[in-house]
Amino acid sequence: PGQALSLWKTGATAATAARHLARADAATVGMIGTGQYARTQLLGLAAVRPIRELRCYSRNPEGRESFAAWARNAVPGLDARPVASARAAAENADIVVTVTTSKPPVLEGAWLAPGTHCNLVGMHYPETREADTETIRRARVIVDDLDQAWGEKGEIMMPLAAGEIARDHVAGDIGSVIAGRIPGRREAGEITVFCSGGTALEYVGACAMLHAKALRAGIGQRL
Repeated sequence: PGQALSLWKTGATAATAARHLARADAATVGMIGTGQYARTQLLGLAAVRPIRELRCYSRNPEGRESFAAWARNAVPGLDARPVASARAAAENADIVVTVTTSKPPVLEGAWLAPGTHCNLVGMHYPETREADTETIRRARVIVDDLDQAWGEKGEIMMPLAAGEIARDHVAGDIGSVIAGRIPGRREAGEITVFCSGGTALEYVGACAMLHAKALRAGIGQRL
């Protein structure tokens, strides 16, 4: 149950970010990484945007083939196909998702077209990053928690330490966007990035929702 909660919580958080940061007409997804967390990433995006095309890449050819086959069954009408490189997945995609365990970047900012939204989901350590400095430099960057981002997200910490960005390059947290305190996407051609770190608050919210549903359904056991 804990693993399932983590999978769905992570997919729902990224989908919420995409709802506020991706273009309303975003239809093409480039998925870099095809492990178990990639599935709820795709399902979440399909729930908030009219996703019609998926290009997926992983280092394992069998993994990307099987993910594409699963995606075609999971999302009706989806044109899903494996591609041979991360670049082929990312170029001209409306939404790019990185959900890997790679320490060096798998996504380069030079590949991103104007108007792209990126969800960076996989790695959460100061010495690792899924996207290079150019990705961050070109984008309006939103995180799920500012304090966490300064201490964990290598995508932000590395260019900050090198003097390539300033702290105010991070526009704010996704909660502030949802509440309307700061804007999400400001124009169609803007590149946006959501750096997902995962927070305890997200888990508490998911658990509260499940607990309420269980009470309404009359299931579960009170301890």
